[in-house]
Amino acid sequence: MKDSTTIPVHDVSTVASIGTHNQYDELHISDLYSATHAVPCYTTSTPTKPVPFIHPIALKNPDGTETCVRALFDDGVMTGAMCSSVFSTAKYKLKGWRPSTQALRMANGTIIPSEATWTGTIRVENIEATGTFEVFNSGGGWSFLFGKLLLQTFRANHDYSTDEVTISNNNGTTTLHNRFNERPPHSTHPASGHPAEVKNQDTTYTTETTTSMETTSTKPADIFTRQTNPFAPPRVEYIV
Repeated sequence: MKDSTTIPVHDVSTVASIGTHNQYDELHISDLYSATHAVPCYTTSTPTKPVPFIHPIALKNPDGTETCVRALFDDGVMTGAMCSSVFSTAKYKLKGWRPSTQALRMANGTIIPSEATWTGTIRVENIEATGTFEVFNSGGGWSFLFGKLLLQTFRANHDYSTDEVTISNNNGTTTLHNRFNERPPHSTHPASGHPAEVKNQDTTYTTETTTSMETTSTKPADIFTRQTNPFAPPRVEYIV
């Protein structure tokens, strides 16, 4: 569905069922639910357009390697979930997943079986906790749903005025900034297309971390230059 689209009413076959007695010459369509990257946060006509909260997370293996995915934070979802299209490549690096016996009820009442399940350590910036997710097909709508159980586990608090989420554990608190408008990092292996294996490194995103002792701020190298300067040294170094 295109953002803020205007189309003639006679082109829409479902106009009779939209639940209104008013007559319109044109039908204005806005996104009800969108987790895609292409829509900008702000436009001239909609300076305060809301967007989903997106942030990368890392799924940790016992040996310290990690599989990173972009997660949609959504407290309307009762469980963590990975799209089956993402899982089809992530499962080659992700250790400990197993077939699932869980059935999932969708918002429209449809019940579908989960394809697999995983339980392990999830890292969001410098905060770690044990979490679980199921696998099913999102139809391309999202890669990973960071649902209410995971939000509770990470003690998440969403400040909607700034669109920032704070998460914490016994070691400290971290503020997450919405990454919706950032191109995802190159999280796939250039040759195989499988998710990259990352060990004990996190140089991709700006982080603001608060502990009982001090507040620190780190900034990433400029690696999001595929469109403007694909061979920039920081970008090449990060990919290699």
